[in-house]
Amino acid sequence: LLPKFLRQVLHGLEYLHAHGIIHRDLKAQNILLVERNGELTAKISDFGISKNLASGDTRSSSMLVGTIEYMAPEQFNPKKFGVNGKIQSNVDLWGYGVMVHELLTDATPFGKRGADTTAEQIMSAILAPELPAEIDSLSEPYRTVVKRCLVANAKDRIQKASELLGFFGEPGFE
Repeated sequence: LLPKFLRQVLHGLEYLHAHGIIHRDLKAQNILLVERNGELTAKISDFGISKNLASGDTRSSSMLVGTIEYMAPEQFNPKKFGVNGKIQSNVDLWGYGVMVHELLTDATPFGKRGADTTAEQIMSAILAPELPAEIDSLSEPYRTVVKRCLVANAKDRIQKASELLGFFGEPGFE
């Protein structure tokens, strides 16, 4: 069932991005499983900090918003890690990669705030030049998906959700 739900999230992201909407806080807690006709479907929820790129909104799209464990490097430093100094829709694909890792291991790859871990330590891990070694222990296709999503520089990261569908047995779509 996991690949099915992960494909459905990718379809949802593709739809949002095609309509100029960036979620900016994609995480497992924001994915609802809705039952229709006896079948569960994954739905993306909680658009409280989403951004509509076509709205003419002049506020910075690099504002530090989101759940730190799932935040992409460009959310901390858009000039260094963003695309032309800005956050693009593939910021959601970073969150998707973190979410996939968490669903498989019950842990986010860069740590979780708690008694022994601060937000600053998580941010430092996200901005570190190397990915955490335990990502290499994920089974395929999840390892490749996570590694394609968790690329620090947004210009080098996978650009479209549809590009990941093939890893879950579905051809990409345009």
